Amino acid sequence: IPNAGVVTFELRNTLGQTIRAEESSKTAGTHNIELDVKSLSNGVYYYTVEYNKQRRTMKMVVNR
Repeated sequence: IPNAGVVTFELRNTLGQTIRAEESSKTAGTHNIELDVKSLSNGVYYYTVEYNKQRRTMKMVVNR
């Protein structure tokens, strides 16, 4: 992120149910979110990251 601020992360399944949600203050720079997918079933999930009123949603596939 270009400047320090609050970042919101949400992980949802294809039914729209929230699997994980967190909000945290981050410093400027690159950050990672680690997910333990062992507890997730194989399939498609969507994650959304929001910062400074900008939102980006991406698809994630779990196939173990």
